[in-house]
Amino acid sequence: MSILPLHLLRRHHLPIEAHFDWSLAVVWSWPEERLAPLCGPGLKLDTYEGNAFVALALVKTRGLRMKGLPRAFGRDFVLAGFRLFTRYTTREGRRLRGLKILGGGADSLGMTLLGSIMTHYRYRHLRIEVVETPDRLGIVTSGGHHLRVLAQTSPEREPTSPPTGSVFPDLRTARRFAGPMPYTFDYEAETHSMIRVEGVRREWHPRPVEIEIETNSFFDEGFFAGIGPGRLANAFLVREVDYEWRRGIVERISGE
Repeated sequence: MSILPLHLLRRHHLPIEAHFDWSLAVVWSWPEERLAPLCGPGLKLDTYEGNAFVALALVKTRGLRMKGLPRAFGRDFVLAGFRLFTRYTTREGRRLRGLKILGGGADSLGMTLLGSIMTHYRYRHLRIEVVETPDRLGIVTSGGHHLRVLAQTSPEREPTSPPTGSVFPDLRTARRFAGPMPYTFDYEAETHSMIRVEGVRREWHPRPVEIEIETNSFFDEGFFAGIGPGRLANAFLVREVDYEWRRGIVERISGE
């Protein structure tokens, strides 16, 4: 009996839907030449004024399930993921903005295992603690990546400009890199193909938030340990959003 190769299973065959109670995105910048090695075949960096960007997404996900199933079949969990802002040109010449997953995890062992089999995301199982009040959102992760993040969510504390030292001149420009992007990209080495997954969101109105990052071990290891610290570029929070991931599209990379 033949066994289907794992890379064929990881092509995001099923459309998925979920509700986000909240999604917190924090973005850092580096000079583009420092992040260029992360792109891989078929992708280019999505840049602004010579800078490239990595986002941390922290998402409280509710009712994640195959599209069309009743919500009772869904799974609830908290996700923490790091993504690289990229661009991809299809064989037809369409230029798409999107994200390449670099790493992360979820606090659900079942979702971590399923995600490792059915997608390219390869998340780790993390312990994630969330403390939420009307004025603050605190998130601490351990067991893989160690994070300690605090967002000031009171409307009275809403920033009127990007963080000090940001490469963005104003919030309007910063919002262009607030995430999520329309697509997620990943390279399939076995077939020299790009897998792209389109995300569809409704009522997406990100609010800028004041952020404190006490611990972030992701940038202390591997590739990032050798390129120096990034600059905090923006932080945005969105609440109560319905989200859908469409079936993955596999396209052999041309011109390489």
